[in-house]
Amino acid sequence: MAIVTTRSEQACFGGTIGFYSHASTEIGAEMKFSIFVPPNASPRPRPALYFLAGLTCTEETFMIKANALRHAAELGLVLVAPDTSPRGLGLPGEEDSWDFGTGAGFYLDAEAEPWRRNYRMYSYVTRELPALVEANFPVDAVRRGVFGHSMGGHGALVIALRNPQAYRSASAFAPICNPVDVPWGEKAFGIIDAVSIMDEKIRLIGGLHYRTVQVSNWSGITGLPTPGYDQSAVTPSVSLIVRPWKEVWFYGNFLQALEQGPSQQAAWSSTPIEELLRARRK
Repeated sequence: MAIVTTRSEQACFGGTIGFYSHASTEIGAEMKFSIFVPPNASPRPRPALYFLAGLTCTEETFMIKANALRHAAELGLVLVAPDTSPRGLGLPGEEDSWDFGTGAGFYLDAEAEPWRRNYRMYSYVTRELPALVEANFPVDAVRRGVFGHSMGGHGALVIALRNPQAYRSASAFAPICNPVDVPWGEKAFGIIDAVSIMDEKIRLIGGLHYRTVQVSNWSGITGLPTPGYDQSAVTPSVSLIVRPWKEVWFYGNFLQALEQGPSQQAAWSSTPIEELLRARRK
């Protein structure tokens, strides 16, 4: 079992909020996660809820912003939040876009190079992280739930549906339900192929992405529908990777995009986090 390094711990609502790191065997790099342990958790293991955050988030986002810790302390729930991807690997293109690579692991196991060795968030979240948490914290392995937001909502649904015996509950806030048909998923789920020459020193990657933009508008004054926008197309993408030396990469890419038409500002609503936690405490 990997050694857990404590980055920081603070008392919070009678319990403890901690931020940790460890060397991940699934990811092949350091991974970070956070845990809130409620008060009086030592006498007996507590149920745990694993939160999967959305694009660009970290292991800190949910713990800081969700206003969940007070309710978890009252209900005796352990909260666990992993980072959303590996970081600092130096892969070509890893830092080029906010919705692909760093901060955008999509909670799946990558199959394409150069991502497949390290971007294994599905295996990390479903196998390695629970085993690590249950070995080091007062967590009941039987009473486990998963929930998430946006990209993390998609991850929570997929993980729970594929592993129904492992989770007692699953919830999703504004999840990406159809990732192949939204901008956030097109890069991750497109059809791609690669050709390498000169002992993989030069690699050309080509792909096709089915892209669609659909916008429905309503008048903020009358509430009646106004002209919207609907466009779909199969668009190409091309990437060139040159590796003249073992640790030196040069990367360039072209991805044809669709432009979104005008839209009306959306009005958002939310489900109180307290309501969700109360429904999942068993």
